[in-house]
Amino acid sequence: LMSGYVQKMFQCFSACTDVALSHDENLIFSTHLDNSVRIWDVKGGSLVHEIVDAHNSRIASICVSRGTP
Repeated sequence: LMSGYVQKMFQCFSACTDVALSHDENLIFSTHLDNSVRIWDVKGGSLVHEIVDAHNSRIASICVSRGTP
């Protein structure tokens, strides 16, 4: 992340509105115009989980907190 160069591309077929990196830098959370939230594995680049219709309107931003498991 510190190099300033593209390290990995994540392919999705819905316009992304925001991304957030988990505190341990293992997951990327993305929000999309199709009202979904997607969770990606940073190292593998694969989709880990998708929350479809997470909201009744487009999701403009996301924030990740440490929370407790």
